[in-house]
Amino acid sequence: MTFFIQKITNMENNIFIENYFNGHSITDNTLLNNCEFLYKKLQHIFASLNINIQDLKITSGYRNKQHNQSVGGASNSLHTKGLAVDFYDPNSFLDKLLIDNVELLHKNQCAIEHPAYTKGWCHIQAVLPKSQKNVFIPYNGTIKANQKDDLFKI
Repeated sequence: MTFFIQKITNMENNIFIENYFNGHSITDNTLLNNCEFLYKKLQHIFASLNINIQDLKITSGYRNKQHNQSVGGASNSLHTKGLAVDFYDPNSFLDKLLIDNVELLHKNQCAIEHPAYTKGWCHIQAVLPKSQKNVFIPYNGTIKANQKDDLFKI
C-alpha cells in the first residue's frame, strides 16, 4: 500500500485511492495505471456535477480474483482490472443523476450498470461494454437478448 500511495501523491484524493484498494497491496503497474485512468474520468464526471468524490462511499473497488469470486463477481469483472468501482447509492440518486447527464458518461467513455440491476449501489466503469452503451444491463446468463431492448433504451 505504501508504494501505491507514494506513486499517486500527485492525485488529489488519497481517500478515494485507499478506499478503492481497500487494504490490498498493489504493486502491479497496469493496475496502478488503470486506477489512475478510472479516477481521472470519475473526477471529471463528478466535478461537472458539483459532487466531491470524497463525499461518496465506495462499496467495491479493486477485487483480486479470489475476492471477486467470493462476492459472486463476473469472471471477467472490470473490478479485477482496476477499471470499475461501486458507490453506495441506496436510493439510486447517483444512477439517476448520471442517466440524466448521460452526455458526461459518453464524453468520458464511461458506463454504468442499469439501476434496476444494481439495487443499493452505482456501478461505474472506465470503459464501455461490448454494446457500447453508456447505460447497460449486466449479463448474468438469464436475460434474453430481446428482453434487454424492452427493458431499457438509452
